[in-house]
Amino acid sequence: MDAKLYEEILQDFIPFADEYMGKGVWLLQQDGASSHTAKTVDKYLKSQKVETYRWPPRSPDLNPVENVWAILKKKVKKRNAQTAMELENAIFEEWEQLNDDDLGKIAGSFNLRLEKVIEAEGEIIDY
Repeated sequence: MDAKLYEEILQDFIPFADEYMGKGVWLLQQDGASSHTAKTVDKYLKSQKVETYRWPPRSPDLNPVENVWAILKKKVKKRNAQTAMELENAIFEEWEQLNDDDLGKIAGSFNLRLEKVIEAEGEIIDY
């Protein structure tokens, strides 16, 4: 993804976030990807008065949704979809079947992951 595409995505996302959560009451979390840190993107975010949350550049271990994607990927792979439509249906069906216990465990593990990343001085951890 390049900065231009990311800015286009933000142009759709920011009005939605402002409407859903309230203008000026939310922070945008993004990592150190070059598309996120581009000067054009920074300028655009400032023009929209969007505050960003500083996040370590190598931090997938700190983002619980990465664990959700891993669970979803594993469940979808077991479905052995043969067509694009089967794959799409499998993704949506498995997404709907994610349970609160699994999601709660992921969220509950955040402090432990944070401690491990601190110990590893920001490097990727085996989690």
